[in-house]
Order: sequence, then C-alpha cells, then structure tokens
Amino acid sequence: MATGDNQPDDQWPGAELATARYVATGTLQDRPLWGSDADQSALTRARRNGERAGLSEASQWVDGDFEAVASRIPEGAGLVTTLPYGHRVPITGPGDGLVRLGRMLDGRPDLGPVCVLHPGDGLEDKTRLRWMPILKFSNRGKRVALWRCKR
Repeated sequence: MATGDNQPDDQWPGAELATARYVATGTLQDRPLWGSDADQSALTRARRNGERAGLSEASQWVDGDFEAVASRIPEGAGLVTTLPYGHRVPITGPGDGLVRLGRMLDGRPDLGPVCVLHPGDGLEDKTRLRWMPILKFSNRGKRVALWRCKR
C-alpha cells in the first residue's frame, strides 16, 4: 500500500497515519490500544495520528520507555510500536531496542497482535520472533514496513 498521499505531520510523512488507519480498519480494532514513548513530542504526534484515525476512545498514551511501563499495559492489548532505526538508533547500538522488545514480549504472551514499524533488518534475529510485513512504504527515502509478529 502506498502512503505518499497521507501527510500526518512533518516528522513522519505517511507512516504513522497509515499505521493508525491499518489499526482502525481491522486487526486491532477490537482490542484496547496502548502507546508510550520517552519522547514527549513523538507521543504527541502519535496521539494526534490516533485521533485522526478515530482511535481516541480506544487508546491510552503514557509518557515513558516501553520497557519501563510494560507492567501497565492492559492484559490482551494490541501493540503498535516504532522503534528507532536509521539516524534515530541510540548510541548503545542497532538492535538494542529490538532485543528489549523481544524480551518484553517473551514475558507478555497475552499481548497481541503486535506490530512494529521498522525497515526489518535484524528484526527476527534481535527479537527472536517471526514477523511478516503487512504494509510497505518509504519514510524519507528509507524503505520501511509495518511488521506483524507471528506467534
């Protein structure tokens, strides 16, 4: 699915809104939606994109790193996350967020479906989980996809 016509904000042209629309029209529609980010501006953008997709009442947004607030995620919640990639990869090294996500999902088998917006490199190796691409598009010239965990 091409998403170039969606312009949710100047930071993530197309990607977040396309993801929110995917969530709103199917897979996660009947689940509570929960989101967090340690970056307040990213959290504000995600909340705004959720509103645009009609997900305001079904979603809850929390300020904090996903691992730090994992115990607060409601049982059975669906997860959609964008881990840092490209120039946003933290100095601790690429894949660190993926390793942490895999570890968190290992301890929370009740969560799902789980979707990750990511280029895909290292996704299965670092999380130790299997993934399939749902949507593919370009984000500022970088090919990315919305991946759904197969567990």
